[in-house]
Amino acid sequence: MKSSNFLFLFFLCQISASYQESWDISRNKDSEGFTSLSLHVEGLEYYTHFFAREDRPTKITDGENLIWRGNNKKKCLGYVVHYEKGVPALVKLFTFGSNSAILMKYSERIVTRPDSGQETVEWRRIKMEEHKEKTRKLYNLPNSKNYILNVRSKNSRNFEVKEIKTQDLYTTEYTLITAASVTKVIYGPLILWENQEGEECHRVSVDHDGGDTAFIRILIINPLYIGKQIYFKVKGDSHMQITYRYYFSWLLSRVREPKETPTNPQDEADGACNKGKELEQNVPSILDINSTDSKQFFISRIGKRSKCHRKYIPKSGHIAKVVEYKKELWRAREGEICHTAILLFRSRRPSLFTLHIRNLSGEETSICFTRSGGLWRAQKVYEEILDD
Repeated sequence: MKSSNFLFLFFLCQISASYQESWDISRNKDSEGFTSLSLHVEGLEYYTHFFAREDRPTKITDGENLIWRGNNKKKCLGYVVHYEKGVPALVKLFTFGSNSAILMKYSERIVTRPDSGQETVEWRRIKMEEHKEKTRKLYNLPNSKNYILNVRSKNSRNFEVKEIKTQDLYTTEYTLITAASVTKVIYGPLILWENQEGEECHRVSVDHDGGDTAFIRILIINPLYIGKQIYFKVKGDSHMQITYRYYFSWLLSRVREPKETPTNPQDEADGACNKGKELEQNVPSILDINSTDSKQFFISRIGKRSKCHRKYIPKSGHIAKVVEYKKELWRAREGEICHTAILLFRSRRPSLFTLHIRNLSGEETSICFTRSGGLWRAQKVYEEILDD
């Protein structure tokens, strides 16, 4: 009887072990999951992989070598892996902590060759700063890849600077058009924002009415590619972070009714001509995901020709519709402003695209589309990660 109980327990343990969810990063390139090249570094073999909710593993390996182990409450959301000569060298994991907070885990691959000649491989946990330094050295990246944006200097290097005047309101927009990273936003001597773990600054807008007070909006994309805007009020040598409601109430107070039309016929004709030009400049753009039209968009290409990302930012207005040739894939609803599109190409064909959208309340959302069986379908991996 004892022997049969022992066999039953052994069999039960084997069944339990078979349900241990694990993932081997060497399967990364052949995976049909949510996989993409990194958006932050040019021309590098650098992969990102996120798991669907039901597929999140509790163990990450490199072949037979363990990288990370969690449990039923600590699962892996996804990871970024850097390759050196085709071999994984550095890994950053996105994991759930005990309080459901998203945590980052960093590891590097260590190869030792003892006197016997047989090499051994193990993965060692490292700190965030060490991971950043090793990544920079791995790709031989100069420190100048990270930029400090001073919105008072109007330095247009690596930025598209657009100045807009509407009645008594002046707006200056700084949009990043390269694959570089903004690590800090300053306003003269004032530090407004510094990047936290994995955050990227994509756009900064400065609004003022000619006085000594300015309102600054900073668009940030986090490691899961979810966008948000933060707002600051700057007056003289002081600044404070404010809410969207505060900013919007100030904006409404500065918006005035248009002045009366000029009575002079020639002035009226000139005004109509100028108004027509303004409307022409703000016509919403239609993005064809198979096109490389640089007339309507700033396009930054990241990665190799066979596998690369393209980031599209409208030169004016916003993206109103996304098509593939003549087939409509997405259309903006009333109140939606799509300001950025990021496309992943495999074998020179688009296989995934992400849209960053802002609504009338100033809230940033992201929607992702993947191709499966020749059809495009929306993914909600970002919302699932946040709601888990």
